Amino acid sequence: MGGGIVRETTALLPEEVGPFVAKFRDLYPQHFAMLYLGLVTGLRPSTLRPLRRRGAECDVVWEQGRLLVRRSHSLGDEVMKTTKQKRRYAIELPTEAMDVLRWHVATQLKTPEQEDSDLLFTELYSHLIPEHLAEARNVVSFAAEAASAAGTVRREGLGNRL
Repeated sequence: MGGGIVRETTALLPEEVGPFVAKFRDLYPQHFAMLYLGLVTGLRPSTLRPLRRRGAECDVVWEQGRLLVRRSHSLGDEVMKTTKQKRRYAIELPTEAMDVLRWHVATQLKTPEQEDSDLLFTELYSHLIPEHLAEARNVVSFAAEAASAAGTVRREGLGNRL
């Protein structure tokens, strides 16, 4: 099997998930909805970043509690018109996930640029606010700090746990 490096990986214990998620929301409310939606759906950050909350290409079907997954954004400015798996599909979201998305839109889109954007996660993706772009792309670094603050994992170990 080759001479590659073997890393030990671990996961959050079930009893650690609640404190971790609560601490993350306390520390980084502007990034909470993306983390939550990722945890609930298992979608990659590259699929979450280009989601649109409104407009002609809206991906959140608010009335039906559905998420349309049809784009991907990995590096640079290009948004692919399909996912990395080359598929488009819909996900039925639980009421709690829809509530988190509604909370995010109502409370976390604070600047005129964010409010004008069709993107769901403007602070993570929009070139209109470049001072936050480099830091906000790495939600895992925020998750590491939240996990450390919640006492659920050592900061240096989170990369193996999320």
